[in-house]
Amino acid sequence: SSSSSSSSSHREFRHVAHAELDADEIRWLPVQEIGFEEPTDIPTTSDIRDLPVLLVNEVYVPGEEVKLNVFKPEDCRLYEGLLLEGRRFVATFFHGLGPGQVAEYGTLLFLEDLRVVPESVDGNVKYIAEHTAVGRVRLIGLVRHRSTSEGGDRVLARTEVCIECRNHTPTLPHEMLADQLQELGNLQLEAGVGAGEENGEVPASELKSSLQAAPLEPRLQPLQGLWRVASGIPIRVDGDMVVGLGKLRAVEDEFAVQLGKCEFRARCEEKMQSSSAAEVLKWSDGDTWTRIAAPPPYQFDAFGAAGFLWRAVGRWRKAGDWRAEVRRGEARWRSAESIAQRLQDASPADSERVQEDAVAEWQRAALGADTDAENMRMEELLLPCQRLLQAPSLLDRLRIFGKVLEVEATKLRLRLALRPTDE
Repeated sequence: SSSSSSSSSHREFRHVAHAELDADEIRWLPVQEIGFEEPTDIPTTSDIRDLPVLLVNEVYVPGEEVKLNVFKPEDCRLYEGLLLEGRRFVATFFHGLGPGQVAEYGTLLFLEDLRVVPESVDGNVKYIAEHTAVGRVRLIGLVRHRSTSEGGDRVLARTEVCIECRNHTPTLPHEMLADQLQELGNLQLEAGVGAGEENGEVPASELKSSLQAAPLEPRLQPLQGLWRVASGIPIRVDGDMVVGLGKLRAVEDEFAVQLGKCEFRARCEEKMQSSSAAEVLKWSDGDTWTRIAAPPPYQFDAFGAAGFLWRAVGRWRKAGDWRAEVRRGEARWRSAESIAQRLQDASPADSERVQEDAVAEWQRAALGADTDAENMRMEELLLPCQRLLQAPSLLDRLRIFGKVLEVEATKLRLRLALRPTDE
């Protein structure tokens, strides 16, 4: 960790008071101005870091990929500054429901790739920033750098990086959540929930698979992260999977991927100077993969108990996002059907007035559907994810996620109770 300063800069420190709250209550921080603080160096052995910060309306789950469209001038400067300084870490914090509210706990993002977007593709978006969420951070305060040499202000978050315990047995998450998963699976079977694509529900069997994943084969560790193939397409190695292609395995001093009936093998041609991570892979079909960024520096055991839980949470979260979109679409469709019927029934004399009313009604209906969907995401997804993010230990997160699964089971139970008896 490092803290930059210069003779032409000073820091305004916005301090936050950390309140003692109920364990499951979201910890919001009212940010209060208390004047200036002189630059202070942070010991390199400390878990306290001053990091570029993004206040967002999302909660990112450790272990997931995070792609951000960068278009605001201040965010463009943030990422350009990262590249110039050779830095890779960004802290994101959930912006609260009220003015001046910021969640106390956020997500540590590791920047892997920053791609320029041509103006012809999207005139507003300048960059696409691709990250992996590698851990949790606790907000201590916001530090404002003011420097004449930089020509503008920079706001950094003074954060405490949460280093997770790695001593839990890999089977702990599945063992603690076995009862909730069994109940949810039985109800899904009764309700006819399959792959969950149509309703945005993730089958309990998929959550079990995430929680029961095998520990990572040590020989695959040097391959983790983001790569670029010879054609320029980025591709990710995550655990024992080449995402979108197939399963990866180590065979003596080579690596193999099975695509259909064909097996492709690769050799590591170069390694990174600063670590044992592979830098270049030469494949048997003549393709060459070049590493884009170092393997994600997870602050937790990504292929142990903590990582398995975060993967299950991420799978549940993606299904929930889709469910909110399904509800939004259904509400808009019902409104469109109602409006179309009134237009069809209108007399020719009233046609113009009815059309004007229909346009206004559709705008209100669309806004209402959007608002309801966002409220649903907030209550059913973002706030539970924030509770998981701020939980101090794996056991606390397992307890919270167990409650989430119980809520999912209750929803299914209600749906079954309301289902017509002839189904």
